Amino acid sequence: MPSLKDSPLMGGPTQPVYIMNGSENDPGKTNALGVAGANTSIVSGVAASAGNNTLISAPAAGYRITVYALYLQNESATATTCILEDFVARWRALLAQYGWFILRSPWRLNDAAALTLNLSGANSIGYSIQYAIEPI
Repeated sequence: MPSLKDSPLMGGPTQPVYIMNGSENDPGKTNALGVAGANTSIVSGVAASAGNNTLISAPAAGYRITVYALYLQNESATATTCILEDFVARWRALLAQYGWFILRSPWRLNDAAALTLNLSGANSIGYSIQYAIEPI
C-alpha cells in the first residue's frame, strides 16, 4: 500500500475545498481543473457505514473511472480510518476529528472497477468527487 507521502492525497484540518465543474458539456474549453475537453461528472454525499461504501459504481468492461478531484471530510468527532480503493489499488488515510483530504492529481482506477470508501467505523464522511468514465 502506498504511503500517504507518495499518494495523490493530501490533508489538513478544516479549510473547505470547492470542487466546481463549469464547462463539463463544452469540449472546446477546459473544466475547473484545466482538463481539456474532459466530460466530467460530480457526485457528492455522505458515507456512514462501517466497511465498504460504493461512491461510484463500476463502469462496463473496457472502461475505467478517472478521478480528477476528490474531497473527503470527517464530519464526526471520532477519528476514522478511510481506505479509498478499487480492490486493486488503494489509498489509506486516517481522518482525525473533522479532518479532510483532497486529491492533488488524477487517479485512474482499474478496468471496470467501482470506487469504494472503506470506513473503520460507522462515522459520517462527506465526499465530493469530480470524475469521468473513460475507455481503457
